[in-house]
Amino acid sequence: MIQATKLLDTRLNDIVYSPQVMTIPPGLAHGKMGMCLYLFHRGRAQNDDHLTDLAGRLLNQILSTADRTEKIDIESGLMGTGLGLVWLFRNRFVAGDENSTLRDIDDEIFHQASFTEYAAEDTALLIQSLLYFSVRRPLLRGEQARLWDALAAQTLNTLHSKLEEILSHEVIYFRLDHSLPLFLFALSRVWETGVGHEKIERIICDATPFILSKWGYRDSLRLHLLWGLGHINKHLGDSRLAEHCALLASKIDFDALVAEFPTMDVSLTTGLAGVCLLALTMDESSARLLDLPRFFAVAPARLLIPFRLSDMTWGRSGLNGYSGVVTILENIEKRTRSEQ
Repeated sequence: MIQATKLLDTRLNDIVYSPQVMTIPPGLAHGKMGMCLYLFHRGRAQNDDHLTDLAGRLLNQILSTADRTEKIDIESGLMGTGLGLVWLFRNRFVAGDENSTLRDIDDEIFHQASFTEYAAEDTALLIQSLLYFSVRRPLLRGEQARLWDALAAQTLNTLHSKLEEILSHEVIYFRLDHSLPLFLFALSRVWETGVGHEKIERIICDATPFILSKWGYRDSLRLHLLWGLGHINKHLGDSRLAEHCALLASKIDFDALVAEFPTMDVSLTTGLAGVCLLALTMDESSARLLDLPRFFAVAPARLLIPFRLSDMTWGRSGLNGYSGVVTILENIEKRTRSEQ
């Protein structure tokens, strides 16, 4: 993995100092913010001031263009920018006040999520807004907190009305943004803020008969559903959902799962790195049902296969590309060491 990280660090250095960098979008998954987070992390881990300086350059560019970013989604818009900034503040990579820095970004997200017609029709965007709310809510106070609580309640009501659409959305191949698992995970995060418990219980009650019929065409899809279901059920303690989690786990073959993915797909959104992210963030009860050490023993070799400098365009070097893969590999290595 050392060679892979050196290749990526060299490529990101070239990208940051190239004229092309000004044309790269600010997004978390597909742009500068993902690269920025990776470089801050690597700079601290390696005690490398040069990598930290590169990260600072990207962050300054992101902040200087935030008011011209029209999209609010996580992948390429303001929610991704906001989540990236939250991570930097809470891990003390940057100094300052989180609420003050994010005020304008929060206001624009709130405005679009509350008052624009397209946002109300975009189920994926509504689910993402719940995730953003769950991350930001612990530090919000006063009127701002009340407004965001009201928006979360409104969003839960809207998504409840779209429940049939969410439950009927099927995928044949793994996608990290698959509606149902992501919705279940978002509900678990909102629950942890203390907001909307009664509504969330009602949503899960209505959804349970359909969830119990969900199976997944592939091992990766079963793991994805287990991930989302395990997270929300740790708060609800529903025995039927717990039994379904156990059934899903018993039918996951990690060798077959790894074989699902083309060796050149390095992305978090559709590749093996995304499945590794699910495994790393599985709730404790679900994790105990799985042979994760075996999975973490075989997955890294597959993830390292596509590392070539010629493939590291800016579009494949961010969090949804090689930066994300290296971060996943580091976390797998850290977890494996801690369990030995």
